[in-house]
Amino acid sequence: MGKNSKSSSNSSKTAPQASPPAGSARATNDSILSIPLILIFILVPILSLLWTPEAPPRPFALLRPKSAQDTPKLITPRILLVTAHPDDEVIFAPTVLALLSAGDDGKAKAGYAGGGAVEKPVLWSVCLSMGDYGDDDGDESAMVSAREKRGDVREAEWEKSWDVLGLKEEMRYILDVPTLRDNISAEWDPQEIANQVEPFIIKKSINTILTFDHSGVTNHPNHRSLPHGIEHMLTSPSPSLAAYLRKPGTIAPRLFTLKTVPWYQHGTLSPVFTHLSLGARMLLRMARSPSPSQNSMGTGPGMIDIPNTIFISDIKRYIRAWRALLQHRTQMGPRMIALAAWGKYVWVNEWVESVL
Repeated sequence: MGKNSKSSSNSSKTAPQASPPAGSARATNDSILSIPLILIFILVPILSLLWTPEAPPRPFALLRPKSAQDTPKLITPRILLVTAHPDDEVIFAPTVLALLSAGDDGKAKAGYAGGGAVEKPVLWSVCLSMGDYGDDDGDESAMVSAREKRGDVREAEWEKSWDVLGLKEEMRYILDVPTLRDNISAEWDPQEIANQVEPFIIKKSINTILTFDHSGVTNHPNHRSLPHGIEHMLTSPSPSLAAYLRKPGTIAPRLFTLKTVPWYQHGTLSPVFTHLSLGARMLLRMARSPSPSQNSMGTGPGMIDIPNTIFISDIKRYIRAWRALLQHRTQMGPRMIALAAWGKYVWVNEWVESVL
């Protein structure tokens, strides 16, 4: 009995566990500590892109040739930004701020592929309505009075916004046209838009027009109307515009529209993703056509491949755009704030040339 008990006691004793080697524990700890360093190594360069503005060296200066055999021509862009309402200008802030700062580094003139010199772009802006939309009740005189008051307030906000963005007073215009009232449920007449824009083309010798695309960014019918009206003006010019375009040395205006992007491309990191996308596009273009001339003008005989014009704001310009937006106090509801905070357009503008 005693022997069995002793044997049982001995068998119940467990052998001591072997401790892991000290080197293995240190390796595990080093791996854990290296994770933050790896994240910093990856994230810092990416997030630094938020402090990096991006713009073409000579925006809108390259005149699209009719064929690959034509010699590329550079022009000094004389640009007219056409908007529908006060506060629309903030949507175009990345473009406006880049154009107004062009040449600030002392390079107001720059050659391009050995082809002459290009002056700093000149920018004007015209807003085609006072933004006086509202729910009007009462008799007609009361409605007109209320609309005028709203229009006066919106115009004052528009002036302050442009002051923040830096466009001089003599370079910006706002119109009060009875047939182009701010209206969320009706499109504007293309002919009326053409009638209002045409005088600026002739008087200012405009060769580049910027406006919304056919989706209008926010799908507002007034926004969507603008490219239709400008296309109508350019494809069916009035006698006065046709006579102007026939003058020697006149450059027919080109139309660029702001690309509307789907919801999933918006967000605070949209400038980072756009920077990375631009880098990838450049590498692909270089891989397809190593010749510099091909990179800029095409990929083969008969092919004209001019990349879209893209402007990316840095954090300073982004804050400046927000300062401009905050001048529109009557429009600062939760929806507007959410759209601006999440929207890509306060950070990034991508322009597509319309081939008419």
